[in-house]
Amino acid sequence: MEELEITAWTRSETGKGPSRRLRKAGYVPAVLYGAAGAAVNLKLDSKDLARTLGATSWESALINLRGEAGDRKVMIKDLQVHPVRDVIEHIDLYEVRMDEAVTVEVPVRIVGRSAGAREGGIEHMDLRTVTIECLPGLIPEAVDVDVTALGVGESLHIGDLNLPEGVRAVDDPSHVVVSVVPPVKEVETVSAEEAESEIAESFEEKEGGE
Repeated sequence: MEELEITAWTRSETGKGPSRRLRKAGYVPAVLYGAAGAAVNLKLDSKDLARTLGATSWESALINLRGEAGDRKVMIKDLQVHPVRDVIEHIDLYEVRMDEAVTVEVPVRIVGRSAGAREGGIEHMDLRTVTIECLPGLIPEAVDVDVTALGVGESLHIGDLNLPEGVRAVDDPSHVVVSVVPPVKEVETVSAEEAESEIAESFEEKEGGE
């Protein structure tokens, strides 16, 4: 996975009032939790942060943090987004060591079209992310799942995933990742006019038989 880069500045004031003023000035309040030592209060440029994260899966993003707090390798612990304006309001970071494994969620990426889908079946994605454990430098952008050989009524489980070397799945290996289910049969519907006609015909037949 490509490493991201973000510049940070330290901040001395904390609390709701100072945080609101920071946001108005174009910054996002942040807290860095170090591998050792006390937490550090930071501020990040809001536009730079939004541009850097972009469409990246932030749960597994490895970030080079530059600036007044020193150069560090960090990941995102928590991210708060405004429910209406869809902008980042606060971010918690934690420092990682490149020689120590981390546990993260990465997206599942379906590769190919299943044999079952070509026969009319429906592909159903049961898991959109999987939890893995590996060194920070080995975090994949996504876990690819090749479904081309999957037939109707068949499924692939976490234990079937072909993970890169050095990457281990944490979730239960029996969990279904993707399956192909039979097509839904169409239920024949009868209109009100057809129902009335059938009732009338049945009534006429009954009268004729008396």
